[in-house]
Amino acid sequence: MISITFYNATDHRQRHSQCRRIRIVGGKDWPSTIDSNHVDLNVERVLVPQLSAAELDVEFRIETDGSKASGEPSISLSNHGRTLAFAHGPRVHRVKDLSVTLPLSIRVRDTQIELVAQSVQLDLDNGLTQLNASEYSSGQSKQAIGAPTLAAWLETLGQMQRVAAGSNQLFELATQAVFNPGGMDGCMVVQQKNNEWEIVASHLPYPDHGVHFRPNLVELAAQSKRSYFHDRRYIDESTEFDEAHAAVVCPVLDANQNVVAVVYGFRSLHRRNQRKGIRFLEAQFVQVVTDALSAGMVRLESETRAAQSLARLQQAFPPKIAAQLTTSSDALKPSVREVTVLFCDLRGFSSAAEKAGLDATYDLLADAMDCFSDAVMDLGGTIIDFYGDGLSAFWNAPILQPEHALLACQAAIEIADSIKPLNQRWSSNIGMELGVGVGIHTGFATVGNSGSRSRLKYGPRGTVVNIASRLEQKTKDVETSILVSNTTHRLVSMYYGMKSLGKVELKGLADPIEIFAINESDLGNRKTIDERSSNTQLPCLTEA
Repeated sequence: MISITFYNATDHRQRHSQCRRIRIVGGKDWPSTIDSNHVDLNVERVLVPQLSAAELDVEFRIETDGSKASGEPSISLSNHGRTLAFAHGPRVHRVKDLSVTLPLSIRVRDTQIELVAQSVQLDLDNGLTQLNASEYSSGQSKQAIGAPTLAAWLETLGQMQRVAAGSNQLFELATQAVFNPGGMDGCMVVQQKNNEWEIVASHLPYPDHGVHFRPNLVELAAQSKRSYFHDRRYIDESTEFDEAHAAVVCPVLDANQNVVAVVYGFRSLHRRNQRKGIRFLEAQFVQVVTDALSAGMVRLESETRAAQSLARLQQAFPPKIAAQLTTSSDALKPSVREVTVLFCDLRGFSSAAEKAGLDATYDLLADAMDCFSDAVMDLGGTIIDFYGDGLSAFWNAPILQPEHALLACQAAIEIADSIKPLNQRWSSNIGMELGVGVGIHTGFATVGNSGSRSRLKYGPRGTVVNIASRLEQKTKDVETSILVSNTTHRLVSMYYGMKSLGKVELKGLADPIEIFAINESDLGNRKTIDERSSNTQLPCLTEA
């Protein structure tokens, strides 16, 4: 298997091919002049969008597998484009057939292309060791590091722990840390996508030292969930490794100990560095960087889940209640609770819609619903649903609100008061004035979520909802804005002037109930909830 790696300022990717012919061409689309009459399925076609077809058109043919003593395949190259510059070797002009050896590195403008035979077992792998601190318990096995290096390590780790951005920035910080102060020649973070390991971040200040990773080492670390490195203690200093690089590979684990990425640091032999293999302390630092990366990703995942949960809760609940619910996983479970339910409806909307036209109708409705929902949520109510030109809401679940009946009545007054400024904004457009009808009832109901995992629809079920809805409809008959039931009246009569309208029959109820209208004098001339409820013990239905 051949690994083909592309690296430039905007693209770093590695792909693997088992084809015996590989053609690499510049451009975003395959040129029509190449094999225009047929497609050869035995040729691996690779496009490099940062280059043009004139700049890059090269074909590699694998002649034999393992023909050399080293196990490397024999490769023949045909260059159909401009002159190529090999990283280590002569320039190659247009040529039909040229024997080359792997690994091979080609540079075209700022793009580097590497071909590596992944089937070759390197002598360097004899020093591949699982990173285990217990094996280095002896002080003689460890090598001390200087104070400046230690200070740089700690500063880098602190920066990773403080970062508040997403996982991409964490990946970038990790790759930079492994290079400096970690001492590697380069670093990549790879993730598995569609059963392939893909590079998601890299830091390679010197691309000529290498731009590829070894999939077999990444797979070893991922499968075992252990870190490995080419331990310099087991590497013969007299052995020549040519292009081989020593690596340290560390798996990144999530909160459930699943591998979500692999950190791949490497060191190559070159004129600026003649060290063969990796020291334990260097590998240990890469491991600590990986641990910091894991911790950061777990933290970000937790914060993301919390934000998503809060956003989901804010679809249904006022901000303060939503914030409290994020810390209580049981609050939304079905329960029987005393609640106060409010229904409101915009009066005259159908006639106004006929006069306003389609666009203005929706603007008017949005304006009215904003006023109504703001009044409800400002007073801690939870909106059950919007329907036509009205809405329904309730109080005292999922968070306990001892003053729930008082809050509902106050919200009703806020809604009624919002009609005057609404008419001022819209009367010239619709040529009429709008009104509102509000019905409120208090009783026991089963409350819970009847929505889905992605969208909450939390609210009460039962007779209490039907009665509140019937009271809202009854406001049309008695020509008043706000009607409350006898049970709600019992809880708030000490705060509002109420007028009994006698007992009435409501559709769906066997027995008539007494209903009350809030005095019009309370509209626009009210005290705050805190003023009404201060130093007063609020009653509840269970005490009656």
